[in-house]
Amino acid sequence: KSVLTTHHLIEIPNTKIAMVPKDWTKINGTKTHARFHTPTVLDLVQKKLRLEAKLDILCDDAWKGFLGRVAQSYGDFKNVVQRLAVLDCLFSLAAVAKRGGWVRPKMSDEQVLKIVQGRHPMVDAKMGSGFVPNDISLDTKREAA
Repeated sequence: KSVLTTHHLIEIPNTKIAMVPKDWTKINGTKTHARFHTPTVLDLVQKKLRLEAKLDILCDDAWKGFLGRVAQSYGDFKNVVQRLAVLDCLFSLAAVAKRGGWVRPKMSDEQVLKIVQGRHPMVDAKMGSGFVPNDISLDTKREAA
């Protein structure tokens, strides 16, 4: 029987308490019952507590070792995570662009910005079919847009 955090109890009715061996240790009781640990249980409980303490130390050592190995490779982990974040962002943009029918800009050596049927993705998403695409042509040789 277990009571609260005390485990491995032997519960004896108070009417039979005289039959309990003298080397048993009374742990607690009620009006009608007494609860005992045998010497073997006491020894095993103490052994269990020692082993749990040793396990805590070993787990702590293993965790510190793991953190040390992570710290040694922190720069590599940081670079990998940053590159994965960039890939994730680019993949998401590509997926949205494909769904929206967007195209990639064409680059040239000229100092010109020309947009045909341009759509702002957020405005387009909010307005839906009511959005009117716009053209724009900017260059260093002309003054008007």
